[in-house]
Amino acid sequence: MISAGVQRALLFVGTLVGYVLLAQDVPYGDGLILLAAFGGWDGPPLNHLLYLPLVEAWHELLAPLGCSVFDSMTWASGLGAALGVALLHRAAQGSGLPATECTLVAALVATAPAVLFYATVIEVPGVALAFTGLATWSMARSASCPGLLRGALVGVATALAASVHATGHLLPLLHAGLLMARRGATAPPWRGVAKPWLLAVGVHAACAWAVASWRRPGGGFEALFVQAGFVVRDPGFGWGAAPRVIWNEWVAAFALLSLVWLAGFRRRRTRRSARALAALLPLYLLPTLLLLRGVDERGAYLLPLAYPAAWSVVGVWRRHVVAVFLLLNLTIAVVQVWRHDRAEVGVPNRAVVTELTGGRRVAVVGASLAEVTPYLRADHENEVVALAAHRLLAPYPTLCALYDRVVTDARRTDAELLLTERFVVQLREAAARHEPVLRFVREHVRLDERFRRRTAAGTAVYVLEP
Repeated sequence: MISAGVQRALLFVGTLVGYVLLAQDVPYGDGLILLAAFGGWDGPPLNHLLYLPLVEAWHELLAPLGCSVFDSMTWASGLGAALGVALLHRAAQGSGLPATECTLVAALVATAPAVLFYATVIEVPGVALAFTGLATWSMARSASCPGLLRGALVGVATALAASVHATGHLLPLLHAGLLMARRGATAPPWRGVAKPWLLAVGVHAACAWAVASWRRPGGGFEALFVQAGFVVRDPGFGWGAAPRVIWNEWVAAFALLSLVWLAGFRRRRTRRSARALAALLPLYLLPTLLLLRGVDERGAYLLPLAYPAAWSVVGVWRRHVVAVFLLLNLTIAVVQVWRHDRAEVGVPNRAVVTELTGGRRVAVVGASLAEVTPYLRADHENEVVALAAHRLLAPYPTLCALYDRVVTDARRTDAELLLTERFVVQLREAAARHEPVLRFVREHVRLDERFRRRTAAGTAVYVLEP
């Protein structure tokens, strides 16, 4: 029999390799915004305070190996998810499951479509899963033997998770659910777990405020209010979006795992955990509905619920049946990743980009993130910058500094500087209305003198002459 520790190590290595091999070329969600924040073209994410420092430190390790920022950030998601899966294996072991069942629980989480998707793209949830796993492990320890020290450690772990992704502020609900699931004939009464849980909530709030104050000096409470606003926004939505949110964020995002856990109500061993998940699910879905209002985020905000769902599944179904569920879920997850990764995002498509760039490394300035995405997909080494119309209303010195930085970065990497046609049109329209922009175009950029127009399949770009 292979020990639990060895199984956990093999699971970590296997999931990490799988996630890296499936790494996607197509950015998703806020991926390009995060890339822009990494490059200093946009401000750091206000809702996910520790994400950027973590991926910057990770890139410092990989940059000497020749890794691009894009690849470093993508692999950071895979590393975070693989660590999270390993820590959830440890949480299951701490809950008293045999080693093989711990591995099945963690593998069900690892192959859930939502988990595998975010482990293979640039986005916050993949990195955050490592801290969710750490928090869940600390919760499992607290649930097995409640105490004030363990309750405080839970608060520290959930605060760290919330500082990486703001939905971590919902993790105290999961802690309560795990405590409820552990209550039985030999479990302590509510008065034995209420104090540790309340202490965990208090420590969570204090540590989250400390991190927010560190990342935004003088604005700790303001940062927490911003995060709270991220988790629960103005409820000005129609309840008609609820079925779509439930389908997108739970059923489609977790596939079989979202349904087969219901069998946990049939057995005494898993009935309490099934009840806990049944109570947690609407508590997680409501903020998700308030936040997304029908937008598809592929289960990003419900990732912590994969663990109790997997726990219930392993507890009620035979191992060979669980293995079938696992393989089916993995197939669904890989198909979802493949379909997303092969889809053409933005205009122009990859063939036109190759014709426009001639296969050379380029630095592209566009009017929107969607417009520059194809260039990044064609080559992860390409630099992309999106400057929306309002960014062109800056003072003349600011515009000059922005342009000079783009040119300097392009020359430093021996890249060809391209301006998309839409950006040039936007620039000329702004110049017609605002004198500083007109001066910037005529005197600093000298668009008509220094740039030549290049076309391919009806798509045009403007190329800076050497």
